[in-house]
Amino acid sequence: MKILNNKVLFLFLILLAVLISVFLHFRHTKKMNVVLITLDCLRSDHLGCYGYKRNTSPNIDKFASEGVLFTRAIAQGTRTVPTMGSIVTSTLPRTHLLMEWEDMMNPKLSSLAEILKGKGYKTIFVIGNSKMGDGEFQDKALREISKGFNYLYHNNDATIATNKAIDYVYKYSKNHFFIWIHYLNTHTPYADYIPYDKLFVNDGLYYNPYIKNQNDEEVIKHLDYIAKYDRAIRTVDAEIDRIMESLILNKLDKNTLIIISADHGEMFGEHGWYFVHGSTLYEPLLRVPLIIIFKNIISQKKVIDSQISVDLDIAPTILDILGIKKPKTMQGHSLLGVITGKEEYPLEYIFSDERTTKSVKYGDWKLIYNETKNEDKYELYNLASDLTESNNLVNLNKDIFERLKYKIDEYLRSGPKSKGRKRLLDDKTKEELRYLGYVQ
Repeated sequence: MKILNNKVLFLFLILLAVLISVFLHFRHTKKMNVVLITLDCLRSDHLGCYGYKRNTSPNIDKFASEGVLFTRAIAQGTRTVPTMGSIVTSTLPRTHLLMEWEDMMNPKLSSLAEILKGKGYKTIFVIGNSKMGDGEFQDKALREISKGFNYLYHNNDATIATNKAIDYVYKYSKNHFFIWIHYLNTHTPYADYIPYDKLFVNDGLYYNPYIKNQNDEEVIKHLDYIAKYDRAIRTVDAEIDRIMESLILNKLDKNTLIIISADHGEMFGEHGWYFVHGSTLYEPLLRVPLIIIFKNIISQKKVIDSQISVDLDIAPTILDILGIKKPKTMQGHSLLGVITGKEEYPLEYIFSDERTTKSVKYGDWKLIYNETKNEDKYELYNLASDLTESNNLVNLNKDIFERLKYKIDEYLRSGPKSKGRKRLLDDKTKEELRYLGYVQ
């Protein structure tokens, strides 16, 4: 009888330990607020915390030193519409169907905002990417992306956008909220704001390891504009600090999950492309920052070198930390296990999609497929030895080429059989998109 009692006591203690663990997990996660901050066209290699020499991001660097920084976060596209579609649905562009401004989202998918709204969260979208009319976006694809948000607000001015976000923080400090702030300053034409409008001029600090001849006349000609891009980062960096301060003033800093990232990068002369995106799938467009701060779980800096699908993984990570089950339609993976060291990143292949061009990454290998080319449709690179993507190894590494070609073919066969419905853009919207360089 005594042995039996000891076994019962032992099992009881195990059960108690499990219950305490579950209680502590949900106590630290379930009641958290969420702030997602994305910068348009932000390359990770232009932030100090990623090794950049210019002091573009003192506040972001400070926050990164208190959280988790991913060094190999790969975007699923190189334009705003497909990447935002992937962020809100955690699905690849071929699944969510948002590739162009007039596209409609796959109706079978749920968005992150819809899920959180259904759990009682106040959901707010502050964006500098499109004008609004009658309380909704004029750009049709952004209407789809903004489904599930209680409140929408647009302003290209970073300070005004931040003011509005802070107003929402104060208004809902006693509630649970999800705020997504998307800044446009780092999108061409880059916006200068006082007091940062004189920074980085002829400072000699800019160096692009992707470009072989740094003294090339064309490179020198564009240095001032690259400095302007860096000033735009510094401007938004100050606004992000203001958001953080508002969380501290409302005593929400330890109860708020904060994610800083970008929709895609920008080309600064690599492969002959300057100040553009949405045309290729090279590394300067796909490598974006990902910084996650949640003080009640991670209290010190952690750097993770695992290659991840950033757009796919943001929503599952948020839901996992909040203790909310993700929908089966989501193709991404929560990063919480990777952050805590309890698991390896499970997705072996990382896909990106840019209209007629696709890419797949496998370890250090990357294959790009461009269906519009008559010759040299495929480019194969080993990024460990060739980060500039200069040496096409298609004819030298047949085994890896065939493996990745099969994966791209598999991706091309994936997705819904019927494409999303399209709405025509009006002339005013087309003119705005021309100004931003999205349509001809």
